[in-house]
Amino acid sequence: MEIKSINDVEGIIYDDIVVKQLVSGEMMSCDYFKLPPGAEAAPHAHPAEGILYCLSGELEATVGDEMKVISSGISLLIPFNVKVGLKNSGSVPAEVIVVGSPAGVC
Repeated sequence: MEIKSINDVEGIIYDDIVVKQLVSGEMMSCDYFKLPPGAEAAPHAHPAEGILYCLSGELEATVGDEMKVISSGISLLIPFNVKVGLKNSGSVPAEVIVVGSPAGVC
């Protein structure tokens, strides 16, 4: 059994976005992302479904050709093999949890 506190996990920074892998198994992972104002995760596809849950802030989420604004308390299904992009156009950081397959699985 793997148990971690978000405060005990060291973050990695990619293009100003803080990423913390909270837990990861053979088929599932749970990751934390903090996007400062203006930060953007370029559209990219995943080889498996995932779920994004917004903890705080607000993000523009583009899934395929559709854009939706998600905010605190909102969840989003990330379909497999569909491009997904995120952008924080707000004035405060946005924090999300993503549950999906670890890199390289599927």
